[in-house]
Amino acid sequence: MTKKALLIFLMLAASFFLAGEKAKADDINPNQINWLDQNVSGWAVTSTVTGVRITSSEICIFHTKAGQWPTSPYGSITIEGNPWIFAQINGQWYGATFDWLRVGQECKGETATTLGKDQIKKPPMDASWIPQTGDPIAVMMSTRARDNVDAGQERSNIFLTTWTYDSSGGGGGGGGGGGGGGGGGQIPPVSTIPQILGATPNVAKPGQEINIIGVNLGSRIFLTSTSGGPSHELTASLNSVNTNAIITLPDNIRPGSYNVTVFGEGNTQDTLPALIIVAQEPIAAPPIP
Repeated sequence: MTKKALLIFLMLAASFFLAGEKAKADDINPNQINWLDQNVSGWAVTSTVTGVRITSSEICIFHTKAGQWPTSPYGSITIEGNPWIFAQINGQWYGATFDWLRVGQECKGETATTLGKDQIKKPPMDASWIPQTGDPIAVMMSTRARDNVDAGQERSNIFLTTWTYDSSGGGGGGGGGGGGGGGGGQIPPVSTIPQILGATPNVAKPGQEINIIGVNLGSRIFLTSTSGGPSHELTASLNSVNTNAIITLPDNIRPGSYNVTVFGEGNTQDTLPALIIVAQEPIAAPPIP
């Protein structure tokens, strides 16, 4: 192989490798979300959320494509897209954009008390919705989706986390007289108590994998029969942010209804009722010759 051919081969291989990098999967099924703005669930997932920071004065959603998405004019400024927030309200997930993103921007000056009242303003994510510390939420970034202007159809994965700053921690703005100390209350400790949001599937057979979805999940899982049958202690495989815990049902588990208990730090726990185990279909006997 000539040097030129080798160089072309290496360039093609590198481009193939880079093209093969995939963003992370959604932590919440987009089909289970009530979209208050455009339903962007079908948009290409081209970016990965790498972290979230919530303080008394801003929300930051860090992702791998900041500054790289298509831009468009919005009044006198150039924008790249919109940040999204998702909340579980009365047992259902709702999602909406809450501001505009300048090129490369990842932080917005919003708080628990301004998100619904001043930005989203759509029931049930209106002034009546004020997230509290420990509430499960999810976030996402997308290209322009807050109006009907088409400026590319790309988004990040939906990233599950918890709200870490109480609404009493201040509404942003000028915290009166704040000399050197940055007034406005102390940030409460982040909750480490596990919260189960669901399991897929919730009807399964022995030997089948179950994906438990939540926040602050631990790897120690108990399945307790609601009819007094034997319990099972299992070890789950966790993702890096403890929002997905995958277990494999034992082959000897009896059919019936089970409560799923996940243990977290300091023996804290949360329980999901009514996981249904159905019997395996019997293996057909071979035909008699």
